[in-house]
Amino acid sequence: MDPRKRARSLMSKELTEQFLPALSPEARPRFEKLEDLEERLDALVRVAQEPWPGLSISAEQFVAYLAERLPGDVPALELLGSINASDLYIACACTFVDPQALRRFESFYISEPDRIHAEFGSKVLDRDDFRQVVWERILVSAENEQPRIASYKGRGRLAGWLRMAARRTLLNAIRDAGRKPVELAEDDLLSRMLSETDDARLALDKAQHREWFKEAFAEALASLQAQERNLLRYRFVEGLSMQEAARILGIHRVSTSRQLARIRQHLLEAVRKNFARRMGESDQELVKALAEVQSHLDLSLSRLLRN
Repeated sequence: MDPRKRARSLMSKELTEQFLPALSPEARPRFEKLEDLEERLDALVRVAQEPWPGLSISAEQFVAYLAERLPGDVPALELLGSINASDLYIACACTFVDPQALRRFESFYISEPDRIHAEFGSKVLDRDDFRQVVWERILVSAENEQPRIASYKGRGRLAGWLRMAARRTLLNAIRDAGRKPVELAEDDLLSRMLSETDDARLALDKAQHREWFKEAFAEALASLQAQERNLLRYRFVEGLSMQEAARILGIHRVSTSRQLARIRQHLLEAVRKNFARRMGESDQELVKALAEVQSHLDLSLSRLLRN
C-alpha cells in the first residue's frame, strides 16, 4: 500500500476509536452500523480544518468533541450531513482556549455583534463595549464550567447562533439600564403562558377556583425540566422560532416539535392533578370544574404549542 494511503488509513481508524466511545449510549449503535464511518470522519475533519489551518486542536480531539454533541434520536447519516464542521471546529478550539483560535474567532465574527448593535441602535453600550461584553459572555468560562460557546453543537450556522447570543445580551443590557425589575425567567414564562390560557381560567365560575388554577399551572411549570422551561421561554417569551430555539438548545428541530408535544401532555396532566388536590374531596362541583379546566386548557395549549 502507498505509504501516504496507509498513514491516512491509520489516522481514520484512530478517529473512529476516539469518536465512538464519546457518543451517547443512544447514538452509538447508529454509528457503529456505518461501514464507511472512518472515511466519513476523515472527510469531515478535512472540511472542518480547511478554513482554520494551524490551530492546536487535533483531529482526534475534534471528533470526540463532535461525538459528545450528537443526539441519539436522529439517523447517523442525517446527522453527519447536517453538521457545519468548520463552524464546530473553531467553536471546539475556542472551548479549549486555543489563543490563536480566540483571536481568529473574534476577527472573523466581529461583524455579528456589530450588526445586532446597529439593528437596535442602542445607546446603552457603545459598539466596542458591547462587542467586548458579548465576547466575554460566550468565550470566558465560569469556574469549573465550559464557556458558553461549548453549547453550540454544529447544527445551524455559528454566525446565527452568535447573533442570537448578542441579541439576548443587548436586550438584557437595555432592560437593566431602564431599571426595570429583574424577574425570574419562570415568572416571565408563567405570565406569558397564563395570558394564553385565560379562557381555561375564566371558564371557572368561582374566584377561588381561578386562583387555584393559577397556582396549579405555576406548579406544573415548575415541575418541567430546565431544558423544557427554556424551550417554552425561547418560543413564547423571547419570540424565537422553532428553528432558532432548537439551535440554541442544540437539538434537532424534529426533536423540538416532539418535546413540545410532551410538554403539552405533561402540563395537562399536572394542572389537572394539582387543581384536584386543591379542590379536595371529589364531588359534583369538582367534576364540573375539572371538566372545564381540561377542555379549555387542552384547547389553549394546542393553539399555543402548535408547530
